[in-house]
Amino acid sequence: MGGLELGFLNSAGFRKGVHGKIDVCTESLRRVPWDSRPKFVRVVRMRAMNDDLGFTDVKSSKDTKRPKKQIFEGPEAVLGLVIASVAVLVDILKSIVLVFTGPISTNARLSQRVRVLEKESSNLKADKVTLEEDLGTLLEVESALQVAEVTKARISEQSQSLRGDVEERDNIIKSLSEEKGKLTEQIRSFNKKSKVMADRRQEFENQKASMELEMQRLLAKTGELESKLRLLEQENANLRREHLKVAGLQAKITDLESTLLGMKKNIAGLSYDNDTLLRQLSAKNLEYAKLEGKYTGVKGDVNAKKDEVSSIQTMLELQVKGNDKLREENTRMLQKMEAAQSVKSQLEQDLQKTAAEKERVISELRQQERAKGVLQEQMSKMNKQDQQGREALEEELKSKIKTVDEEKLALEERIKEAEGARDALQKEWEYKLVQKALQVRDLEKRNREIEKALAEAREMGMAWENYNSDLEAQYKELEVKYNEVEGFAEQQREETARAREEVKLGKDRAQKLEENLMAASKEVEDLRARTALLEDEREQDLESLKSEKEMLEQTSLKHFYL
Repeated sequence: MGGLELGFLNSAGFRKGVHGKIDVCTESLRRVPWDSRPKFVRVVRMRAMNDDLGFTDVKSSKDTKRPKKQIFEGPEAVLGLVIASVAVLVDILKSIVLVFTGPISTNARLSQRVRVLEKESSNLKADKVTLEEDLGTLLEVESALQVAEVTKARISEQSQSLRGDVEERDNIIKSLSEEKGKLTEQIRSFNKKSKVMADRRQEFENQKASMELEMQRLLAKTGELESKLRLLEQENANLRREHLKVAGLQAKITDLESTLLGMKKNIAGLSYDNDTLLRQLSAKNLEYAKLEGKYTGVKGDVNAKKDEVSSIQTMLELQVKGNDKLREENTRMLQKMEAAQSVKSQLEQDLQKTAAEKERVISELRQQERAKGVLQEQMSKMNKQDQQGREALEEELKSKIKTVDEEKLALEERIKEAEGARDALQKEWEYKLVQKALQVRDLEKRNREIEKALAEAREMGMAWENYNSDLEAQYKELEVKYNEVEGFAEQQREETARAREEVKLGKDRAQKLEENLMAASKEVEDLRARTALLEDEREQDLESLKSEKEMLEQTSLKHFYL
């Protein structure tokens, strides 16, 4: 609302037809506390009343200080406005009375002034109606502000409670984050331990792989050694068989030795018989020498003797032929003995051919036994023949005995050589058996060591597997705990997010309410500014009316005195 236009120059120094603009007091520095709420309330300033109109004459602010202003609120302000309007009307009526009681020269001017005052009174009535409407709106706004303050207080309480909850949740989240940090540190330490254990496990697996390779190599070696052992066992079995065969040969050789001893005994008996025969022959020669003289005359006896001698010679020839056959048989026996020696040498070279050769030797020995039996029979026949004709066969028997002795010596030498070869073979076989037994013992010792190492490796593997299983169980327990803590932290995060959303919504609501309050306060300020403008205009109008009243009084006094 602008200022009122006046049709004359008043005593306050206003220009004619112009009303100065009135400053609006927003009272930004002076606030009235109201139920401990924000001080958005603006007050309507009322000036002090004088004696009759209720207003004091206020000079310009340059000359004098303005007095303290009385502050009215609510219905009091409305009452003040009504009183001021009534005072203005009374003043107007007084001025009208003065005008009518004044001189006639001023009637036109006073009538004009009355018209102006009527217009001003109508304007004031309209302003009064608008002020009443504005006061109703102010009351509604104040009630809305009270409701808004109450809601703001509730929202602040809710926000404080939510802040407390958020702080509690933040503390819980901090504690959970600390626990999570501890758990993460524990998990890191366990991860480090698990890495170390994984490295150890890898080393153990590498060692296990190397041990497995070593085991495979040892198993291969054991397989090879077992194959060798089987071969050695086969060879040992073959050697045992050959040893049994050699034992059989030894038994046969002992039998042959016993037979040779028997032959030696027989030969000794034959030599003794030969000695006895030689003695008998010498005795008979002596007797024959004695009887030569006796039997010289007896030709028939001599012829008979000659026939007997011829028959003996024929028998001796037959015996010589038999001796030739025996010599051939002896040469054959010698050849067979040489073959037996060659067979024994072949037995040393190749052990697999010994059985057949030994059988041949056994057969040859049997043939020799048979030949010896034949010789014994022949010797017995020769003894019988010697008994028939010992005298003629003494030299031949001696030669035969010598040859038999030589053959016997040769046979003994050959038997000794065969025994030496047999002893050498037996020693070699015993040495080989001892070496193979030592090899078998070393292999068994090595197998025991390998089995012991394998058992230790298995025990270490089981221990490592148990340790790894324990570590995996601990790691799983920690993972379960970590997942539980993570779930609880996720729940707390969700709750804090919900609380933050609620706080944000509350803040948004509070902000909206504050904006509404600010808008309402702005509206109130606008209304108060308008009321202040109206008040200032009314004050200026009253001042102008007072000045006009004074002027009218002066003019009336002048007219009265005139």
